Amino acid sequence: MAEISNALAGQYEIWTGIVKYVYEKCPVATDEWSYSKFGWNYRVKDRKRVIIYLMPCDGFFRASFVLGQAAYEEVLKSKLPQSIKDTINAASVYAEGRGFRIDVHEKRYLAL
Repeated sequence: MAEISNALAGQYEIWTGIVKYVYEKCPVATDEWSYSKFGWNYRVKDRKRVIIYLMPCDGFFRASFVLGQAAYEEVLKSKLPQSIKDTINAASVYAEGRGFRIDVHEKRYLAL
């Protein structure tokens, strides 16, 4: 993980905080690195369903999600910033749910 820490610079703490939070909410989750057409990504999954994809970039990272209908409805009721809700609303809808990405540059995402 030293390479990730170096690539993300000050954002590595956010990355690890998000992963820790996912494991607190879903202790039976597993994780793995995978390579796709978008590059390397780190997946945390609950059984076969991926909870979150984290993609390292230069100085920041992207968090990707696919929300089913029930999760989508809960997010709309949440305290997330309207800008994130707008991103989710604009996301394409697939059989698995709404797929979207958020570029993570700031620690404030951990407080949500």
